[in-house]
Amino acid sequence: MKINKNKIISSGSIAILGSGETSPNLVSVHREMIDRLGEIANPLIINSPFGFQENADELSNKLKEFFITSLNIETQILSYRTNRDFNTVEYFECLDKIKKSNFIFAGPGSPSYAIKLWKDTEFPVSFKEVLQNNGSIVFSSAAATTLGKYTLPVYEIYKVGEEPYWIEGLDILGAFGIEATVIPHFNNKEGGNHDTRFCYMGKSRFETLRSKIDSDIIGIDEHTGLVVDGESKTGKVFGIGKVTIVSGENNREYTSGETILFDEFIDLEVNKVVPIIKEKGGNEQEPNIDKVSDLISESDLSQESVNKILSKIKINLEDLEDKTKIIDPLMSLVMEVRKTLRLEGRFELSDYIRNELEKLSIEINDNDVGTAWRFKA
Repeated sequence: MKINKNKIISSGSIAILGSGETSPNLVSVHREMIDRLGEIANPLIINSPFGFQENADELSNKLKEFFITSLNIETQILSYRTNRDFNTVEYFECLDKIKKSNFIFAGPGSPSYAIKLWKDTEFPVSFKEVLQNNGSIVFSSAAATTLGKYTLPVYEIYKVGEEPYWIEGLDILGAFGIEATVIPHFNNKEGGNHDTRFCYMGKSRFETLRSKIDSDIIGIDEHTGLVVDGESKTGKVFGIGKVTIVSGENNREYTSGETILFDEFIDLEVNKVVPIIKEKGGNEQEPNIDKVSDLISESDLSQESVNKILSKIKINLEDLEDKTKIIDPLMSLVMEVRKTLRLEGRFELSDYIRNELEKLSIEINDNDVGTAWRFKA
């Protein structure tokens, strides 16, 4: 497994699960990832990998129930199920929630669908920021496949019959300086009389896939987890199977309880990570009121930039007891934006802002003197 010596290594931790994210075999992994935090903050379950499924809500509720019954943790579902939501208020609200969380879980579904939703968005950067701030991320099965340099489009090859190929991954492991590709379900045996090892690919297709990429492979058996920790620069194996590092013609296998040292592969020389500043108790510092105008500029009066402001208002309305402390400066900015839009004759976007604020129980009154706002309540 290659290590980028010049990469700043994040101090957080990722658990990569081959399958069985809610099985008794891997409860200890979840517990390890929670306990290392000291105090958990706004734990999230992201439903993107299975967002295309008709039973997505049912799957989300089952995951919530698992965390309550097995780990005594109340989680929140972060729902981002279609790329039609990109750059909407809901999209920016999702990013805000990730920034306030130090524990994120994502699991089964389709690797290529997860990539379709997350790639070329701010999700990968947000995940890396969680790790830079010493947070915990648990990705299983389909979600785990997105973590590396390349992602395996399992359904397209195994179910549709397309020729073996890769799609570009999110490279979240790059936050640790690790240049590798993750394959879960590494020891799968569901095929019975035909080979479904290597995430349903079988040996022949797996060898073809290996020849097409320049990265090492981290294979995670089913009901097995690898916890990669940036602070200790180690990987620890959990569960009932093995973790296999495939590098060229060499394979190294590690079983439960074994620890993989990063410097087994190369001598690490890393810089110290500067964490995101948080107050005691794990809560982010309040935003700098003097700089809320950084959210938008007069040269960028687009619906995307407007949605960024609206998402800030929405998230703070949900979280703050003293709502006006943050909302006042944001609303002042909104009023200035609407004034500029109306002067430019861009009434459609101006009305869009007013209608979105109505959904948040904020009333806008335009008159000859100017514009005023108030909470409906």
